[in-house]
Amino acid sequence: TLMHNGVWSNASMVQGALCGATPVPKWTRQTVPNPLVSHYVAGDGKRFIFCLLDPARDWKKLCDAMERPDLHADTRFASVEGRRDHAAELVPLLDAEFAGRPLEEWSKRFQRHDVLFGIVPYTHDIPDDAQMAANGVFAPIADAPVPGMRTVNSPVHVDGLAKQAAHMP
Repeated sequence: TLMHNGVWSNASMVQGALCGATPVPKWTRQTVPNPLVSHYVAGDGKRFIFCLLDPARDWKKLCDAMERPDLHADTRFASVEGRRDHAAELVPLLDAEFAGRPLEEWSKRFQRHDVLFGIVPYTHDIPDDAQMAANGVFAPIADAPVPGMRTVNSPVHVDGLAKQAAHMP
């Protein structure tokens, strides 16, 4: 069921509740425990997300990509604990920096400096996403009134059974 699927998607938190664990408090972007595992907006309004989990390397790489050695040298941000404790100061600095250039430029800089990031697409961009197509996320509707119509394909696969083609009701 949809309800069961939702619980499965949140299984780690639900399992914690089943064991009597205290939930982790919610945080905002300014109180995030690691500002290097968060999302940001480039100057053209496009979003991206970082998952920088190697603090010994990643902070310097990010500062290099931003051409901001001053941030790397700033003692407030020199450690994981410092970036956590000063997230309310660091996040707005990063926001302002990323707002200064379009995502295409940031993408090139991040790739050049080996900074792990991902583009966060808008919903209207998803139907044309190459990874979605390569993974079979969309299926053609065989008897659609408009040629080329697609639908979201079911993610369920059953060994030994072929999926039924999508069709109009």
